[in-house]
Amino acid sequence: MPPNVVIFRPPGIVNGVAEGLGDRLLASTFALILNDNGVRAVLDDDLAGELVRCPTFDPARHGDYRRYRFNYEPENRYFPGGLMRRALDNFAQQFGLQALQITRTAVAVQYSSQFDVEPVDVALCTESGGWSPYRNWPHFDCLKKSLEANGISFCDLTKEGKRGMECVNYIRKARLYVGLETGVSHLASSVAAGKGLIIQSGYSTFDYWCPYEYAYIANPVPCAPCFRRNGCPSDHACMRGITVERVLDRILTWLRSSALARTTNAPRLVLTGHRRLVRVPVCFADSAKPNLAAPIPGEIDRGRH
Repeated sequence: MPPNVVIFRPPGIVNGVAEGLGDRLLASTFALILNDNGVRAVLDDDLAGELVRCPTFDPARHGDYRRYRFNYEPENRYFPGGLMRRALDNFAQQFGLQALQITRTAVAVQYSSQFDVEPVDVALCTESGGWSPYRNWPHFDCLKKSLEANGISFCDLTKEGKRGMECVNYIRKARLYVGLETGVSHLASSVAAGKGLIIQSGYSTFDYWCPYEYAYIANPVPCAPCFRRNGCPSDHACMRGITVERVLDRILTWLRSSALARTTNAPRLVLTGHRRLVRVPVCFADSAKPNLAAPIPGEIDRGRH
């Protein structure tokens, strides 16, 4: 008989700052999956509990529940089934249960619309937090200049300090979400399904951390996945090698296809920006032009590099 459990995941502290939103959101998904598998589980996390639909811990009702720390240990080692598979296997092994089924592939965000959030073409998450600098992409500033030059509106969620439900609103109302391996990408999973593009580092692999309906761009390197927090011997080649033009091409292609597929509430996208690419050569790592003449796909292919 499985125990009744209180799932928790304390935030990590990096340079004096609380980190780990992604893991805390994953803990909420983990609790829901346990319930789907017949294990009574509640979540003990005030922040995550405010953002997601999940049974939450009440000391008066759940005082006899067993506390269990959500974990996918060893955490800095690749596991082909993904980190949620590992977390469920760890739980099943500890309590002598049969294999638990993964029943959910998105964080159950409790969405509420904020009418003062104006739609943009692209919502950007430009930093991954302090856990490892190698998950960051160093060319975002140049990408933003290129977006501006092509008449594409965007919101830098990181630089503009968008948090919680405000952040979710920007992503939901945007036509495309572009982000990194970070907590915001977990938070966005239910509102950016089918319109998310991840710039994937060699710190981890896309299939390890991301079961969501996102596409991704990666620069394959022999040292990936490394799970390094410092001491990269390859000068961050996994991310430096992903050029601005490559990312811009994917963004333009997606915006073109979505403009043809549906009518937007506010026709903000400047089609001339798609027909005539404005060059910003100082930002580009190579001279290859985006292939705007190629057939327009119906959607972004999540497996396409």
